[in-house]
Amino acid sequence: MAIDRIVVESNYHLIEERILNQVDTSLSFVEQMLDEEFKGGLSSVIIRPAVKLFYSYYAKKNLKEAYIKQLYVVLDTAKNLLLADKKPDDPDFQELALQNVRDYIKNESTVLYCKKKHPNFHSLIENAKEGFLFRVKDIWVLLGMDGDINEFMELSRKAYKTRDVQRETMIRQMDIFGRGISIVESDQSILDVPVAKSLVIRVLRNMYEQTRAQFLRDIDSDFQN
Repeated sequence: MAIDRIVVESNYHLIEERILNQVDTSLSFVEQMLDEEFKGGLSSVIIRPAVKLFYSYYAKKNLKEAYIKQLYVVLDTAKNLLLADKKPDDPDFQELALQNVRDYIKNESTVLYCKKKHPNFHSLIENAKEGFLFRVKDIWVLLGMDGDINEFMELSRKAYKTRDVQRETMIRQMDIFGRGISIVESDQSILDVPVAKSLVIRVLRNMYEQTRAQFLRDIDSDFQN
């Protein structure tokens, strides 16, 4: 049965809207974390403005651009595979998807500020590849949902059937991202940032934990009533 391109494009825009909103939520967590760090006594008159400048004029802009670029790499990869009638269990699905993984990896937040020559960098890359493939397969399913669907809530209910299934899918995705943060935490010398490496790691970890919790709350909201 041929895939209806109009349906795919409609689902594409619902997913796009949802994830763009989630990007803003994640970045707001970073700002809150930095504010809390400053209130908590980050006392150095040198470090404090340096961190604020680094985030405001470099990290925040780069992180948002990176998240958005990743979103479209995943969305477009999944859409093209779906329209080409490629299924996740097809022998060449993974190979075709991975043709776009380089653009995904270079915008991965756990890779973005790390040294490429560090011994642990390869582990970050492999973890990012796993995350990419998982997201592509998940979005592929969402894009293929047919019917009268006007909101992401309706799309998620049709695709996952139950709250528990969607929560399990999100937890698996977030666990992959969490492993990337753990790699960075295990040896902060991998970070290629000008200031406060320990603070960057704390912010990454807390952003992850708060984002994970928010995404699960979003799923609970999708399945209310």
